Amino acid sequence: MKSTLLRPILSARFRANPALNIILTDRLPQSQREKLRELVNEEEYYGVLRKSGGAGQPDKVIDHETALLFLTMREPGPMPDYVTRKFGEDCNRAVAELVLDGVLEIEDPSTGEFVVGAAAHSLLYVPGERRRKSDNRLVHISRQALAYAARLPLDDVNDVASRLYRYNTLPFSPKAREAWPRQSLTSLWLAHVDVLDRWHAASPEEKGKGWLSFSARNSASAENGNRHLPFKLYISPRPEALRELWPVILQKLALANVPSFKIGGDAQMVFRPDKLVAYLPDFASLSQTASLLREGLNGSPAQGVPFTAPIDEAGLLSWGMDPRKEFTANGRQIAESWRSWIVKELAGAIVEAKSSPAAIEPVDFALDKLRLQGIDSETWVPKQSMWSSTRGRYASTNS
Repeated sequence: MKSTLLRPILSARFRANPALNIILTDRLPQSQREKLRELVNEEEYYGVLRKSGGAGQPDKVIDHETALLFLTMREPGPMPDYVTRKFGEDCNRAVAELVLDGVLEIEDPSTGEFVVGAAAHSLLYVPGERRRKSDNRLVHISRQALAYAARLPLDDVNDVASRLYRYNTLPFSPKAREAWPRQSLTSLWLAHVDVLDRWHAASPEEKGKGWLSFSARNSASAENGNRHLPFKLYISPRPEALRELWPVILQKLALANVPSFKIGGDAQMVFRPDKLVAYLPDFASLSQTASLLREGLNGSPAQGVPFTAPIDEAGLLSWGMDPRKEFTANGRQIAESWRSWIVKELAGAIVEAKSSPAAIEPVDFALDKLRLQGIDSETWVPKQSMWSSTRGRYASTNS
């Protein structure tokens, strides 16, 4: 795999993608406006960019600034000065991201044609020196998942994203059914009352999503539990080890004063890679909790959660960072999860590259695009600044 660097592109000519149309928020059907309110604060956003005849392609929700740029660039020309002033040193990356995401097109000086997305890859990137591939098991699993997705005969982004999300789920075989009967596991997980007394448990029936969720009772942790906990620590032992490890995991989570966590509430969820997730307020808390768990779980068989940053060599522990929570008009908090977000980005890039006339490997294109958004795709480590207010001026939605 080659590392890649962005070319300086701000002197190029650009134009708004003519295949996209802006639809104002208040011109959307009511059902779509309701879905939009679950993603963003409607008052802060201008509308959506929608591709004509773009079946399987999600709308892009854009704010007022992106809408202004899109409308300005309907007339081809250089990037406006106000854009370079706004983004400063980050402008080259921000504009390249708009081109890769299909909002703007860039002119190919050799042909005079405007290109976008995968077709613009060679205009945006220069090849760099070869990097050593990571030998970490979890990184390898993530690459296998991408190779699998690139081979799928699918052209719908949601279908590909769903396959990526479920990758490395173990089969619920007859042997597995004997060990894990099809029934609620709530009583099994709640058996350790002495440790669990520090958390309030919400059953899968209460949550409605198959998770048994825990939130802290004590005042300090409860305060954390009531605010955004963006750091996610994934604990991924193989199913056959989970019963034995569960008391140890609980003791370590209690020692770390973890404000919130969840575990699969039925047998089939135990076979998911992301069967057990702790939520933490900052990276220091995540590091402390992971260190305690490593002491207690050292040598345990690992399953591994794709598209998360590994903490140990086997993939037993890994982490991610959820997008910033947005507030809807009615005050309800909505946030897409780390893995939901990342698989949608990867799936979109793979589908686009496969349909592009450009000679580029879909996996390479997906990884380059992800780097541009602030993720080291060699290790799946996100930059902690990637969800800041200067990023993400638009979002993808299926509204």
